[in-house]
Amino acid sequence: SGTTLLTLINDILDLSKIEAGKLSIEIMDTPLDVALEEIESMFRPMTTKKGLELAVLQCEELPQTIQTDPTRLRQCLINLINNAIKFTEQGHIYLNVSKQQKNGKTYIQFDVEDTGIGIAAEKQSSIFEAFVQAEGSTARKYGGTGLGLAITRKLATLLGGNLTVFSQPGVGSIFTLTIEAAPQAASAPQW
Repeated sequence: SGTTLLTLINDILDLSKIEAGKLSIEIMDTPLDVALEEIESMFRPMTTKKGLELAVLQCEELPQTIQTDPTRLRQCLINLINNAIKFTEQGHIYLNVSKQQKNGKTYIQFDVEDTGIGIAAEKQSSIFEAFVQAEGSTARKYGGTGLGLAITRKLATLLGGNLTVFSQPGVGSIFTLTIEAAPQAASAPQW
């Protein structure tokens, strides 16, 4: 109960800081392979316990180091993979990592793919709103506050990118987190 309460308080504080434009982003050299290894080792016990396959797949040659806020990137990936594990009873969780070029800038794309319960098309845009979950029964069965995706999308924006979803009920979901690999400036937008 204490851990759940602490997580809720931290989520509310993060959301409040972001909305007030007070969340600082610290851009620094971040070894991408180290970040991915940490994420994989963190979630390996949880996926093994549920009988799920977990794999981090690098779809192409990636830069060894990117410039981003490693704490906030880690927070985004933790939120997305936690959700994938929570809503998946069998199958896999894949973290597909690739590099994208858009408008002369380099982006790193993290696709968190699961074979979970999926999300109906009409609910997909609302899941990024604070305190919203796809179904009322979801909160009762799986728990959670409905803050993780709202925070992750806002952090993605602060990291120069975005968060989107493609999902089919009964098939699974792919949450795509895209961040800029070498942002020019890191200032929190005013909402």
